[in-house]
Amino acid sequence: MKTRIVALLALLVMPFVLASCGAMGLVSKVGEAIEVAERFRRAFEEHQWRRHPELVLTASFGVADLTSMPISTTPAELLALADAALYAAKRGGRNRVSSNSLPLAA
Repeated sequence: MKTRIVALLALLVMPFVLASCGAMGLVSKVGEAIEVAERFRRAFEEHQWRRHPELVLTASFGVADLTSMPISTTPAELLALADAALYAAKRGGRNRVSSNSLPLAA
């Protein structure tokens, strides 16, 4: 049963948008969005499970930067860019953050 749960978690994809609103917003630069994703990644990895302390959960994130794209970019295209960045992170070794505007870290 434990293996099935881990497999289901590994397949989970949850898109979310971080809005840029300058000083009042959550993020104002793609680097800040990458840092938010990195904090999520670390939180997953460092979480201590009471019932299963040996369990380590990892996560990969893809960040798409709309400011580096043409003004005509659609939400679907932006999601596709984030998805491509996510799979680049997985190909790079999993448990990473990747972006369409920054090269994958070694």
